[in-house]
Amino acid sequence: TTGPPHSMHLIGLGVKKEFPNIKWIADFRDPWTEISYYKHLKLTQFADKKHRNLEQKVFENADITLATSYTDAENFKLKGANAFCITNGFDSEVETKVEVKIEVETKENTNSKFTLSYIGVLEQLRNPEILWEVLIQLINENKDFENDFELKFVGRIDDKILHSLEKSELKNSIKNLGYLSHSESNSEMKISKIKTNIWLV
Repeated sequence: TTGPPHSMHLIGLGVKKEFPNIKWIADFRDPWTEISYYKHLKLTQFADKKHRNLEQKVFENADITLATSYTDAENFKLKGANAFCITNGFDSEVETKVEVKIEVETKENTNSKFTLSYIGVLEQLRNPEILWEVLIQLINENKDFENDFELKFVGRIDDKILHSLEKSELKNSIKNLGYLSHSESNSEMKISKIKTNIWLV
């Protein structure tokens, strides 16, 4: 079984109880009660207890529980799971390095803007407010930085985040490209000075 939705694991739990000899792997693409937005679900005490009890039953009955991060795997183990980590894969066709890097200015790119690109989905719960504050401070303190800086978004950005940035000193530096194809997104990664699709907390 794979989830979320974690109801998939409840189906697996039912199958395991009916056929105890079957081998069951519960694959958690995201945590259940430890995911970042869980505390914002406004659950009653009864509902919260129900979620945690069901999660516990899955951990105790699955032969193997998979996590996508080593931290999640360790947390699952603490709750009784026979947990292992298999990290997410990568696109071998993408030639860009999977890291955040700052390129040294050369004659070929001295006329281009200093571009920080966010490629992916940026939701309100992952809004890197401290980053925006630092960039605003740099803009206020350094006119050259303001003139040369570009904050580029590729993908789906939360409307509240965009609205807030467009009301700030960063408004003239924003370039929102919206959704692009896979190949176009890769091209945008390559021409950026700093790029990330890592969730910033």
